[in-house]
Amino acid sequence: MLVTRIVTSWFAAVVLLPSPAAAQRAVFVEGLTELTRAMMAIPDDSTQVNAAIDKMAAGLAGWETPPSPPSVSALLGDEAAGIPVLPLAAYADGFARILRGEYRDAIMSLRGAAAVATDERSELAAAGRLAQQGRHVEAERTLRSIVTAFPESGVAHWWLGRVYESLNRMSDARREYEAVASVALTGRASLYAAIGRLSRTEGNFAGATEALERRLRLTPNDPVAHRELAWIHLDQDRTEQALAALSAAVSIDPLDAEAHAAIGRIRLDAGLHAEAITSLRRALDLRPALDGARYALALALKRTGRADEAARELELFERQRREATEERRRTMAAAARTEGQREEAARQDPAR
Repeated sequence: MLVTRIVTSWFAAVVLLPSPAAAQRAVFVEGLTELTRAMMAIPDDSTQVNAAIDKMAAGLAGWETPPSPPSVSALLGDEAAGIPVLPLAAYADGFARILRGEYRDAIMSLRGAAAVATDERSELAAAGRLAQQGRHVEAERTLRSIVTAFPESGVAHWWLGRVYESLNRMSDARREYEAVASVALTGRASLYAAIGRLSRTEGNFAGATEALERRLRLTPNDPVAHRELAWIHLDQDRTEQALAALSAAVSIDPLDAEAHAAIGRIRLDAGLHAEAITSLRRALDLRPALDGARYALALALKRTGRADEAARELELFERQRREATEERRRTMAAAARTEGQREEAARQDPAR
């Protein structure tokens, strides 16, 4: 079923804590993984749900009592997951208790949720089918009715945010993602990345910066997180902060061509032509098609008196631009032909 397929690849990274009870904690995580799948399954199967909660309880029973409970991040670790782990409304309290490290109370709360007779799964499945069919306005209407009836449904809020993005309602999408970022068990970095991206499109640079900094705290070794934070710094002319973020990105991933190119352009603007040339050449070695980097390299070479080299780079830049323009024309012509064939087929066979 649709809903079951969507709940995949969660908890891909389980970090076992160094203690004699590590294996038991892994059992707890395994039970939680099974619960997230069973919770969303259609038709519902309370036997599977309760079996998953029993496994969580069995894992918890074998833990040594630590001075303070391990955090969810320490247990699950998958903050960069593209699909966040979110609760149905009935499970929201249990998930919140897990987030707070109140694991035994969470078990009791989840058992109560498993006994709830009705929930929003069937309505979510209907909304998912509408979205897959491209009927986003109808999907949005269905999801809004779900969050009205089940305001604590993290899943419904997240799906609604995705539908709002499809409808180009960016502010509404951002608000839905903000509503669930604090209740997700994993995937929070991806949520903050979306919040930052949407805030940037709204021109809310302060909000974008805050969201992307929160993302970076969750995934400090992600070069893309550093690079995207650099873009928002550049939007605000905060070149020193941008350069620091880009330098962190290339220290983590030396093959990040876009980061090398951006460093080169910043150094070019600062009049550091020799350093700019080094960074821009590195970017082009990694990705020759970066025509913006090639143009910047031509400028840097010209300003250092290397006119012949600058002319060669500018000639390559112009050739790449012509080739890219021609490729776009071919792509657009092919798309137009395909659309024309589709319309002709529809005229010949109205039943299609």
